[in-house]
Amino acid sequence: MNKRVFILMMVLALLMVAGSAFAITAPTDPNSFGYLFYDYVVVKGLQGAIGFVAGLCIVVWGASMLPAGKYIPALITIVSGGVILSADKIVTGFGMLI
Repeated sequence: MNKRVFILMMVLALLMVAGSAFAITAPTDPNSFGYLFYDYVVVKGLQGAIGFVAGLCIVVWGASMLPAGKYIPALITIVSGGVILSADKIVTGFGMLI
């Protein structure tokens, strides 16, 4: 059997037996470390003025690369800025394989 075909079959077999995904939820206990970390990083940092300004600056920086013909770095930079702007939705929207 060809080595590539074998690797492809193994990947397909692993995909078929993947476990269930559980969504990450925001912590609710105000006395836990996870809640404090989530509060400072996500709520006050990424959802606040610092996160908005940082995301917007990164998007503008990426857009300024487009006229110079640097399309791939510009695309990566614009997408990164968009991720920072919507980080609160991404944090709770992604699932995690356990």
